[in-house]
Amino acid sequence: MSKKPTLLRYTLSEVEAVHERGEDPTRADAPGAESLGAEFWKSARVVMPTGKTSVRIRLDSDVGE
Repeated sequence: MSKKPTLLRYTLSEVEAVHERGEDPTRADAPGAESLGAEFWKSARVVMPTGKTSVRIRLDSDVGE
C-alpha cells in the first residue's frame, strides 16, 4: 500500500489558477485577509520549531473500538 504524500508544494501561479477555476476549498463568503503592512515585516523574525517529543501510551483494547 503506498501512502499519499503529506506535504504538497504549489507555486503561486498554480494556487491562483485553482482559485480562478473555482476549485479551491475556500468558502465563497470567507472574508479576505488584510495586509500586515511593511512595519510588521520590519520587525518579523524567523522562529524555528523545537524538536519533537516521543509519547507512548497503553490503552485497554476496548478503548480503541
